[in-house]
Order: sequence, then C-alpha cells, then structure tokens
Amino acid sequence: MGGTEAPGTTLEHVPLPLRADLWSFGIDSSARDRSSLAAFAEACARIAEKPCLDGDFEACMTLAYEYLNGSERPQDNGRGAAMFEKACQGWYASGCSSAARLYQNGHGMAKEEARAAKLYEQGCDLGESWSCYEFANALNEGRGVLADQARATQYFIKACETPANGAEAAACAGAGERVLEGIGAQKDAIRAKQLYEQACVFADLHGCDMVVYLQDRSTGQGAKRGLACGPASPYLGPHEPLVFRARLYSEGKKVPKDAAKAMLLLEDGCTIGEGSGCLSLGSILAEGRAVPKDAARAAAFHKKARAAFERRCKCDEVFACHNLGVMYSKGLGGPKKAREGAILVKKTCESEANTGSGYGAFHFSDCPESSGPK
Repeated sequence: MGGTEAPGTTLEHVPLPLRADLWSFGIDSSARDRSSLAAFAEACARIAEKPCLDGDFEACMTLAYEYLNGSERPQDNGRGAAMFEKACQGWYASGCSSAARLYQNGHGMAKEEARAAKLYEQGCDLGESWSCYEFANALNEGRGVLADQARATQYFIKACETPANGAEAAACAGAGERVLEGIGAQKDAIRAKQLYEQACVFADLHGCDMVVYLQDRSTGQGAKRGLACGPASPYLGPHEPLVFRARLYSEGKKVPKDAAKAMLLLEDGCTIGEGSGCLSLGSILAEGRAVPKDAARAAAFHKKARAAFERRCKCDEVFACHNLGVMYSKGLGGPKKAREGAILVKKTCESEANTGSGYGAFHFSDCPESSGPK
C-alpha cells in the first residue's frame, strides 16, 4: 500500500479537539488503517452536523464556513454546500445564495446549474437582492433554467427594489437597460431613467452617466456630449455610457448577447464623442473580428478616436490622456509621436487613477508593474 496516505485519511486531518477520542475507536497516533480513520472522520462529521440537522440553522451556517475554510475540519465544499442548503430551508437567505454559488461554479464538487438557479430563486423569495440579481442573470442566459426575458426583467427590477446584499446598483442598471430597449418589457424611456436614477443613488457610475445621457437625448443636447470640458472628475474621467452598453451586449451580461446591437451602440457612442467607441470600432475593423476587415474604415475610426481623446485630455481626464498616449506611441489615427506618447502613458500610469485603490480606479492594463496599485 506504500507509505503515502490519501488526503483526509491520516491523523493530521482529524480536528485537534477530537484526536483524544481516537483511542476509544482503537486507533493510535501511528495508525495506518485507512478504513478506521475514514470511519472515524465520518463519525466526527455526523456528530458536528447533528445540531444543524436538528434545526439549528445558525449552526448550519457556521459549519458550512468551517467546511469551506478547512479550519476546524477537513475542507469539503460538497458538505459545505449541503449545510448552506439546509440553512436556506430554515429561511436563511444567505444560505441559499452561498449554496447556489457553490453549485453554479462547481469548485471541488459537481456543477449543478439547475440546482443553483432554484436556490437563487428561493433566496430572492426570502428578500435577498443578490439572489434576485443572480436568478435574473440565469433567466437572461438560460443558465440552469429556461431563458425567459420577461421574467428576467421582472427579477432585475425586484433585485433593484430589494435593499440588501449590495446587488442593487448592478440590478437597477440592468433593469434600466432592459426597459430602455424593451427587452422582456415595454419600451419606456421615462421608467428606464427612473431605474438608472436608482442605480446612481446606489453609486453605480454607469447609472449616473445614463441619467445625464437620457436627459441630453430628451432635450436634443446629446450631439454636444464630449465636445467640451464638463464637470467630470479628472480622476474618473468620462465613463462613456454607450460604450459601456455595447460591452453588455457583446458579452451577453444582463441582456441577451447581440453583436450587431453592440456595433450600433459603439457607432452611436463614437458619433457623440465617446473616444473608446471609435477606438473599439477601429480595432474591430482592422482585425476583422466578426466583420470583414476594412483598413480604410478602421483608420477613419482611429482618427476620430484620437481627436476625441485629444479633446478630453485637454480637460485633464486621465482615461482620455492614457488612451491618447497609447495611440501616439503606436501611431494609431495619425503620425507616430513616441516621445509624447511615452510621457502621457508614464504620467497616467503614475496617477492616482492607476495607483489608487478607491472606487473608480482604472488600473490600466498596459502600465509597468511598478506603477500599479500600491
């Protein structure tokens, strides 16, 4: 059999407070009897789980975390999920969502998406916004449950209106997008704006941007967006709401995946001065991603992106200055300006927007490691 023991079968995996009881099972500290040790470990687990199984649901939560952390007993995600699920049956909403996450991800245990979706629904019924939000995503993506856009929208709205567990901001923004575009609901720009306003109250920056964007659109001011310096923070820079929306459709997050819709939003964003929209379109056309390659159109969009970033960089917006530096360094959208590009990239990489840890920090991916978050 050899001298190597399988995980969970040696004395070191038995909780310290219970080791003294080994002798009552006829097992000493040099035991190599796998079946005896396994039986002892199972007996210990059953004793520990008894209060939970008898209805002490707080004990279920405590035990579940112990199984996940491997602190007081051998790590066992499957058993941890079972304890969370038992707590869920006892009206612990966080037990529902915690078990659901384990079944959804399948780390160290079997992946069960249908079971996860059902647990998220139960957690939502118990008033947890995170569960409502995740169940809405499951309905949108058809993950573990039949895709149902009308129900998905209802659950995004429910998550938005359920103040607990921190999913409200993302849920309100998702609900706003769906109502704005008529996904699973009637198109309603006024109601969408209200939902985005709620997202903004919960500190969702995209929600705040969309409130301004919809206000601009209703007053005919949208075409002027991005053409002059505004009140945007130099730390955060412009958040470019249409580019953000395009990403949602490109990735299928909160809304059904729709590459054509994403392209249209990027074009609209580019038209109103969102530099990242122009830059993304230029890159897509240059590389031929999901569309035929078109070098001439790619160059035209890169030129627009460069002009937009130059305008916004004059307003000291870090995001725009960084992208402009990268474009200068690569010669995108105009002549190569290696020295100016390097100066801009260095300056923005050393700025608080990259090195800070606060909400809204960019942490630019193309900065040297030494200039990253401290």
